Amino acid sequence: MKRFMQLLLAALFITVIAAGCGQKDSDSKAKDNQSETAAKKDETKEKEKELTAEEIIDKSSEAMKDWPGISYKMNGVSKMHAEKGDEKYDVDQKFDLNADVSMEPIALKMSGTISMADQKMPVNSYYKDKTLYQEAPGEGWIAIEGMDFEALQQNNQAQNPAEQMKLYKDMIKNLESSDKSNEYIKKSEENGQYVISLDLNKEALAKVKEQADEIIKQSLGEQMQQLGDVTKDMKYNSMHITFYIDKDTFEQKKTEQKMNISLEQDGAKVEVDSDATVTDMKKFEGDITVPEEVKKDAQKITKEQLEQAQQAQQGQ
Repeated sequence: MKRFMQLLLAALFITVIAAGCGQKDSDSKAKDNQSETAAKKDETKEKEKELTAEEIIDKSSEAMKDWPGISYKMNGVSKMHAEKGDEKYDVDQKFDLNADVSMEPIALKMSGTISMADQKMPVNSYYKDKTLYQEAPGEGWIAIEGMDFEALQQNNQAQNPAEQMKLYKDMIKNLESSDKSNEYIKKSEENGQYVISLDLNKEALAKVKEQADEIIKQSLGEQMQQLGDVTKDMKYNSMHITFYIDKDTFEQKKTEQKMNISLEQDGAKVEVDSDATVTDMKKFEGDITVPEEVKKDAQKITKEQLEQAQQAQQGQ
């Protein structure tokens, strides 16, 4: 039981951080001084015209792609209801996390709490040199070796922020042709920020299912290898996404996302309601190091051992 709880906590951590590692630096080094000068000359003209929601999102992606790292706070709740035959399950989860992420090479430090089944579990984690360090409350540290987040980003184009935001741009393009586009896409300004909202019901989500599928795949990350492409059986009931973007720098300051999805597979019905907010987004330029005592004391397992434990649990 002790060993299983350690593995379970590690698996839960992987799920939570999958989206948090999505801010990968793109080809910023290819820029030269000439292009930067030209961009500055055009800046005044661009500010004089009213920007569309699509243009603002595009500029935000461009403004942040050179960041060497990112710091953020993430909090939210998710509620899952599952039933199969006479069996019914309800799982509520609440998380409150702080993270620092550096990009090349990828390293991460995360702390906070995850609450589930009336239990609040502290989260203390590091990722560096293809090893994920996770502290299991009362059990000490474990080190999961072979967790290659670099390979995950290379295989998943959405981990690049420019590609990630392109999904939302494509959503907007598809919805602009609808006679209800004004209901689905809203743009406003408050406190020196652009506020871009996508408020999508079942009808709107049917028009952008391809992009919605990709967003889910981003969130699942490596777990897609174990679960398969669950998006083919997934129904999107509602999705509300709001970006808060600084008017001067075009850097994102906050993102809110609410989503309700349902899935039927192998005779089981699952519905998930999630509400998450990312705040205090800012450039991170520090160095992430794993304390020597953590490296020394951590009980080592491999990624393959973790996956075998997950598969064994699913078979029970």
